[in-house]
Amino acid sequence: MRLFIALCLALLLGCSEKEENSSASHHESSSNSSFGFTPLDLAGKSKTELRKIIADPIHCEEIKYGEKCFYRKNNFEVVFINGLSDWVTIHNPPGTFSNFSLKDVGMKDEPPNFSNNSVKRWDNPQGVLEISVFAGKDDKIEYIYMKSVTK
Repeated sequence: MRLFIALCLALLLGCSEKEENSSASHHESSSNSSFGFTPLDLAGKSKTELRKIIADPIHCEEIKYGEKCFYRKNNFEVVFINGLSDWVTIHNPPGTFSNFSLKDVGMKDEPPNFSNNSVKRWDNPQGVLEISVFAGKDDKIEYIYMKSVTK
């Protein structure tokens, strides 16, 4: 009986380790299964480059700072400053509103520089100026706002 219990425990521990390793490596290797890219992939790109990543814009308009384009049923808003994507808003992204929200959208995990019940902000994360994640309903992310270069 002791041998049987020991074998069962060994099998359970072995399976849970494989599952943890598998999910960790899957998360590190996939950029973002929902989009097929991470927010960082949208930073500092021309409109032509973004077409290859997202798709053609649905609509573009001139604003005070440059051109603003809307993509994929208005889930993505991009403001182009000096011809490059600089301010990016992603509506209804996958993931939960938490200190691990960057990881949920396929980016490297790091703690936010500012956090309260409605917003978490990372300063200079992974090569961009700032990323803010805003709380939605039921612990979901309502939207992500990224500034690539210009404040």
